[in-house]
Amino acid sequence: MSSAMENAIDVLPEPKHVNYQRSITLDDALSLTKFGKVNYFLIIVAGTILAAVLLETLGISYVIPVARCDLEMTTQEKGVLSAVSFAGIIVSSHLWGFLADTRGRKKVIVPTLFLTFFCSFISSFSTNFWLITVLRFFAGFFISGSSATIYAYVGE
Repeated sequence: MSSAMENAIDVLPEPKHVNYQRSITLDDALSLTKFGKVNYFLIIVAGTILAAVLLETLGISYVIPVARCDLEMTTQEKGVLSAVSFAGIIVSSHLWGFLADTRGRKKVIVPTLFLTFFCSFISSFSTNFWLITVLRFFAGFFISGSSATIYAYVGE
């Protein structure tokens, strides 16, 4: 070894003794942090998002009886229209979970809520079975991001 290297090693400080604190239980952590305004706000926001998810996925059942006459749908088309938003949820759930874990929960929740609103709003003006089917698929595709992510967000 060179003398410069030996001198550098000699000037390194001694490692400090690290004192690890004891671990605490979940009940102790909750009693220390208390339950306040932020928790109530989070519950209200999460409840509103989950209500939007339910209305988006199940609200089509109120539309189908009226749309059956207006769009002249068959029984098979009514079934497709009922199921297509769930197909969008199934197709996209892994994508939104990955993006929420890597990019952040809020960065997934907010845009997907707006995109869901946009697709749902446009689908309400649809006069064609295939257009409403595609838009309902994308509404389900985007609502999955909010639905899957909000549970992890509340848990954290």
